[in-house]
Amino acid sequence: MATLFTWTEFKNLMGYVKDEVDFPDYPIIRDSVFGRIEAYLQRFLEKKEVTEIVDCETTMIPLRNLPIDTVTSIKLVADDLTETDITEYRITNFGIQLRNFIFDFDNDTARIKITYHGGYLKTDNVLAVPEAIKRAGLYQTKFEIESKNNFGSETITTDAGTIRRPSIQLLKELKETLNPFVHSLKPDRGGFRGY
Repeated sequence: MATLFTWTEFKNLMGYVKDEVDFPDYPIIRDSVFGRIEAYLQRFLEKKEVTEIVDCETTMIPLRNLPIDTVTSIKLVADDLTETDITEYRITNFGIQLRNFIFDFDNDTARIKITYHGGYLKTDNVLAVPEAIKRAGLYQTKFEIESKNNFGSETITTDAGTIRRPSIQLLKELKETLNPFVHSLKPDRGGFRGY
């Protein structure tokens, strides 16, 4: 699995002198934080070729692997599963936008199949994400490691009492850091229909 930062970057942040093998919980927590950040951003970060089938009602088609590099094909899929090429579109910050809306007259939607390359490049298993996403991953992982005795637990009991704590909820400050990278058509921002 790709990561947002290297062990050396995390080790320096924490002031550790030992190696990664001395911290068996680290990869589990790091990967859980990565998944939580992707879920919050409502997009996948690792660069790869993806095929998505989307039922859309407008010319705007949101896609999950952003940013998009290239589109291999866009096809209108009919009820009988025949496919027709769509060639007039543009790549946007949320996915693609068709030049003309093509829809099924029976249900006012169109089933579109898109194959594209998107996401951030990976070098030595570390993604080249914007610095703010990397920093959010580092600090959330730091927080979870420091709370690791309670990692994944729902209730924590101490001498001071009992509190409920869900596993990996992004810190408020880190959400603010990540907000500029949240998918622009995220459901709570106005009706995402593609996922």
